[in-house]
Parts: sequence; structure tokens; C-alpha cells
Amino acid sequence: MKNALLFLLAAFVVLFYGAQVKAADSTTTSPDISWAGFVDVYYSWNFNNPSNRTNQLRNFDVYENQLGLNLAQLTSKEQPQPVGFHLALGFGTANDIVQGLLNPLTGQVSPMTSTLDLVEQAYLSAIIPIGSGLTVNVGKFATLMGYEDIETNRNWNYSRSLLFEQRVRHRTPR
Repeated sequence: MKNALLFLLAAFVVLFYGAQVKAADSTTTSPDISWAGFVDVYYSWNFNNPSNRTNQLRNFDVYENQLGLNLAQLTSKEQPQPVGFHLALGFGTANDIVQGLLNPLTGQVSPMTSTLDLVEQAYLSAIIPIGSGLTVNVGKFATLMGYEDIETNRNWNYSRSLLFEQRVRHRTPR
């Protein structure tokens, strides 16, 4: 709980600072860094009433008959001109599963090993002047590819399919 409060406080400070930077004098040539964030809270009810209060064969809505913080996310990015970045920090059940800290079948949580476990994805983008411009991304990505997203505000299938659960967790392009 303490980590959640610290994360939300840090997110508020960063968003407030980002708003202050955008409100500053527009004649400066500062980079165009955008900030976004969301909080996803849900209540899950399982009519089977499992004794361990854990949903089986579900991916992100693990705990049943209780309120849960699925994901609180803060994202910062700059479009490559010619170099940019994308940083997404996450806290909650979904991030624990993505980082491998939570087993969605048993509900068992491993302790967080470092603050880097809060990084859902972070990568640098560069446009290389080959042809009309070749964009190269290097870093940590949340998913390889696919129709479904980890962020529930962009995913019509809230609980995700079992096929999504079998995805490659992280990738680092070479």
C-alpha cells in the first residue's frame, strides 16, 4: 500500500511538473514531451466462489469478490526528431503479471526486486536517414505484437484471452 501511495504521489508531481513546463514561455525550443496516465480499478465477482479467492483461467482479473487496482500508469514520450523516447511506468496487478511477479493461476506474488519492476516499457526511437527515413526502436517492450493491449483503456477484451497470456513477455530488438 505504501508503494502504491508513493507511486501515485510521484505520478501527480510529474504530471503537475509537465503541465507547468507546457505552460512556460512557448518561445523556448524545448522538446515536445507529452505526458499521459490513467488508473484502472475493478471489482470481480466469481459465482463459483473459489475457496482461495483466486479466479482460474483468467489473466489479469486474478482476485475474485474484491476491489482491485489493475493498473495505474504514467507515460512520457517524445516523437523522434531524429531521436525520441517512450517511457511507461505501471503499478498494480497487471504490471505485476507483466513483470513476472504475480502468477495469475495461483495468485502468489513474488517480492519486487527493484524499482525497475515499475517500468512496463522503455525505449529509444531514432530516425535513420535511409530512404524516406528508417525508424529504429531499441529498449524494453511490453508485448511483441498483437491485437490486445495490456492497457485496459485500449483493449475491448478486458480480461484478455488465454492466447494473449501465452505471448512473449518482453522483447529487445537487436
